[in-house]
Amino acid sequence: MPKMDGMKAARHILRHDENAIIFICTAMGQSHLKEEAQKIGVKEFIVKPFQSSDILQTIHTVFGSQE
Repeated sequence: MPKMDGMKAARHILRHDENAIIFICTAMGQSHLKEEAQKIGVKEFIVKPFQSSDILQTIHTVFGSQE
């Protein structure tokens, strides 16, 4: 993204809506980024490349756990 990265965007969104459900898709697989994302409230961290089934499973996991 040209103006901010996903982590900055997630922080900004969550500052305005603490109940926002955010998934981050990234090519970076560093564990410290995943830990940081989870600490700020990101629900899932999906590493590229991924299959569409990975996205569907993630959505099911997150929204299924909120029922």
